[in-house]
Amino acid sequence: MAIANKVTLAAMRKRDSNNKDVPPYPPLKGGKFLAIEKMAMVGEILAKEKGKSKDYYADYFIHILEQWTEDLAIPKLSKYGIKSSDLSKIIEQSSNRNNPIQLTPEEMFLILESRL
Repeated sequence: MAIANKVTLAAMRKRDSNNKDVPPYPPLKGGKFLAIEKMAMVGEILAKEKGKSKDYYADYFIHILEQWTEDLAIPKLSKYGIKSSDLSKIIEQSSNRNNPIQLTPEEMFLILESRL
């Protein structure tokens, strides 16, 4: 979950309305993804430091998820027999319907590969 949120956050930041190289994807609020706002809100709740930027809190949220993933020793996909050679097929059969942004196949590969 941590890496999926990290890649999603990076994709949303890359594709916001201020980036003219990549078209924005809805939903946007003032040129920013609402999901970034939500990540920042959760990060602020979990953070000890107050008065930081929304970017700080969104990044802190990711940091906490990474820490929980490590602390809870969440098993890697390889434990279930998934190999690197399986990833392309998994991506082909996957959708992003519950993700706040449509991830590219390359972004999805990065997520899966990091969890092998």
